[in-house]
Amino acid sequence: MQYSVLLSALYASMALALMVTSPDNTTTWNDSGSNTIKWTSVSTDPSTLDIVLINNAVYPNTKTTIASNVQTSAGSYDVKSLTGNGEGYQVNLMSTTNDQILAQSGQFTLSNSSPASGGGSSSSVSMPSSTSTSATTSSTSLTISKTAFLRAQSCLLLLRAILQPETEL
Repeated sequence: MQYSVLLSALYASMALALMVTSPDNTTTWNDSGSNTIKWTSVSTDPSTLDIVLINNAVYPNTKTTIASNVQTSAGSYDVKSLTGNGEGYQVNLMSTTNDQILAQSGQFTLSNSSPASGGGSSSSVSMPSSTSTSATTSSTSLTISKTAFLRAQSCLLLLRAILQPETEL
């Protein structure tokens, strides 16, 4: 009985707070169209957030603020115009009071909508990074806030201490 109560508390404390659901590592955004950032949140998340686009493909990485003081409960934000082309882009949901990253998307591709030379059109396909001849695999990126990580770590340490009490020498 005490273990089931403890496990219930552990699962409740590990509930992920703010999480970006789109874009993800399989997404390609077009720089001239409308692209949507989507996220999920819980009642304990901050009421507003800032949205920042990061280009991790360059050093040092570049940061562009897309929107400020967005209502967290909205769950999505439409981005109308972007500048850039290539892989390694990421969306960060940031605290409005400090530089803390609350949630991050997986890295995705931003495609330039300009026609290719010669009058043709350009297209971009994003493929999983790891493949083999016998099976195809893909990876899923999960980013949690430092607070959620520390809560989960504390709960796991507590659970470990209960399940494996130290023996006296």
